[in-house]
Amino acid sequence: NVFYKEIEVSYEEDPDAEEPETASINFDLNYTDAPAKDAMTVNVGGLVYAGEIVNPSRTGYTFGGWLKGESAASFPLTVTEDITLIAKWNMNAYTVAFDANCDNATGEIANESFSYDVSKKLSANEYVRAGYDFAGWSLVAAPAESDKIYEDEEAVSRLTDEKDGTVTLYAQWKAATYTVTFDTWLGATKRIGVVSVDLVVEAMLS
Repeated sequence: NVFYKEIEVSYEEDPDAEEPETASINFDLNYTDAPAKDAMTVNVGGLVYAGEIVNPSRTGYTFGGWLKGESAASFPLTVTEDITLIAKWNMNAYTVAFDANCDNATGEIANESFSYDVSKKLSANEYVRAGYDFAGWSLVAAPAESDKIYEDEEAVSRLTDEKDGTVTLYAQWKAATYTVTFDTWLGATKRIGVVSVDLVVEAMLS
């Protein structure tokens, strides 16, 4: 048989005992308009593990660890005085793919690499569609009036904040126009106006 005996333990604080010395770990998120991150208070000489610090996030970037000065902070961190840890950020890269947005268009455009905060020109349009003029790029195949249309070779940035994501730009097309002129066989011609190639014009001459 196993017997247990309760033991009452009393603890009395020493009124003359000194409070442990503390230090602060401050955080610099290292970008414009970054939100404030509360400092940590730790005992001097204590160890701080990486898992005790909540890592920050930033749109379009991936957190790359903490810097102490110009070098990477080494964890567990021994704190002997107030320090500031500085966030390191890696800018997200993404891919832009180009879609002709039409089954009978010809030409090819290779995918292109972009970085989130870096403005860079889009590749020149290489697609050709008979009877249509190229009218720019959109992030949706059939854009509404409020959707952004990007011009050929326009400098763009921040098309997505997803790391290693892919953005597809869809070609937009506008029916080409031309002038139709009829010969009256009487030595004169008659201009009836500008029409789109997607219209069929039938005329009867008497």
